Amino acid sequence: MNTVLRFAHILVIANLGIVAALIARFFITGLFRPYRLFTAYLAVVLFQTAAGSAIATGSIAYEYFYISTEALQVILSAFVVMEMYAAVFRDLPGLAKTGRKYIRYALATSVVVSLGLLVFESASRSFLSYFYVFERVITTSLLFFVLFLTAFLSLVYPVPVSRNVIVFMIGYAVFFLANSASLFLNTAEPYISKLWFQALATASQAIAFVCFAFWTVALNAAGETKKVQYGLRWRPEDEDRLLDRIRSMNDTLLRAAKK
Repeated sequence: MNTVLRFAHILVIANLGIVAALIARFFITGLFRPYRLFTAYLAVVLFQTAAGSAIATGSIAYEYFYISTEALQVILSAFVVMEMYAAVFRDLPGLAKTGRKYIRYALATSVVVSLGLLVFESASRSFLSYFYVFERVITTSLLFFVLFLTAFLSLVYPVPVSRNVIVFMIGYAVFFLANSASLFLNTAEPYISKLWFQALATASQAIAFVCFAFWTVALNAAGETKKVQYGLRWRPEDEDRLLDRIRSMNDTLLRAAKK
């Protein structure tokens, strides 16, 4: 076994432990209540890692196990992004509802696009490769909403939000970006050397471990009530004007939803 594979095996064990610790921390601190869907997502990650290690890699059983658990992760990822929007726009329900609505539209469009892309896939490709087409397009759509929300909070949003929301969002943006990159890596596997593929896949696992460790250390019960303002600092008069526009937009969206 080469050094890269040995390190990858260590990371699998490390990720198993840190995800279990993060889930335990969520239940101990009560954070599983505001982040129920994210807790469920972590539970699926833990199950996939733990149970998957007991199934022979490359077997038919492992392929179907991986596809079923990975599909569940994709579904939960969509709900986690919507949960993130609800947390950020907790005091602006019109914007939160609109964000969740457009996420649903984007997912529906992604499914249609994925079906269209299958036309260009070789008939000899495996079921797993077809699944990667669906997962890649849907994950890319979700990544857009995660990066948009991160940029919006960093550059525009003048409203203080809970410290936990900021920690959760920053970690998830990095984690989701690395996860999306790994999906494109799976597609590129036939075109790069085996050693490079193993190294990049291991790097993706390492980033995931850092994100899980970051959440474990930084998320706490006090962070739910502590408010912080993230991103650019506006002049008081500009901040008030921008906030009025955001609230006006929120009210307009609420009125439109009631019609």
